[in-house]
Amino acid sequence: MLIWDTFFRGFARRMGVGIARENFLHNNTGWSHNYNRSCGCKWPDDFCFPSVSMEETITHGGIAVTLRERIKDRLDELTSPSTKELKEVLQSLQMSLDDIQPYLLSPEGKPYYRKLLYQNEVAELLVMNWSDMECAPHDHGDSKGWIQVLSGTSVNTIFEVKENQFPQEIFDREYREGSFYFAPKKGVHKMKKGRGEDLVTLHLYSPPIQGMMVYDLEKCAACVVSEECGAWWPDHIRQKVKEMQLK
Repeated sequence: MLIWDTFFRGFARRMGVGIARENFLHNNTGWSHNYNRSCGCKWPDDFCFPSVSMEETITHGGIAVTLRERIKDRLDELTSPSTKELKEVLQSLQMSLDDIQPYLLSPEGKPYYRKLLYQNEVAELLVMNWSDMECAPHDHGDSKGWIQVLSGTSVNTIFEVKENQFPQEIFDREYREGSFYFAPKKGVHKMKKGRGEDLVTLHLYSPPIQGMMVYDLEKCAACVVSEECGAWWPDHIRQKVKEMQLK
């Protein structure tokens, strides 16, 4: 608890807020920032790397490995990762926009297109290519994770949500290329592309996300969505696991 207290005090001071504000953020959101399925351990069936960027070997720890092997090796080392360990793993991957450019398809009327790069029972790594639409406020269930901005600027808006009540916006913050920010368990936020270049983000979560809650502020409703649905109100009834009205 002392580590988290120190962490959030530093966060509050950088944000220019007082101790009361700092304690509110600590107790009600769990969000922080930093500049700088039983599917088993396997690659997604539709995921393969191009012959140039992913089969090209690089030196990692004195051993020549492909980028694909490097991702697998690093994520397979995780057992019950701490917040610090997750960030260190994401940083150590040293992923660039060139690495994942072939997989950045059009969002096609959605806030983002997402691609699952790797998943095991402990963690999952995804890349997201954003449109000009913002996603809906949502949480990540019981998963925590780090988000890395590979290109562009990410606008991250944080909400406070009490049980079955309407989400209350607290603040938003911009994160530029090269930034990392933390997404806590049950923390509610929304993201969108900022001005300038196209937004591409890399996401590392542990455990793999299940039971994501999405909020529709106009309908004053919330919905637990299936894994095939992203951070938007479901298009099909099959994507709705549980729907509820907010107070």
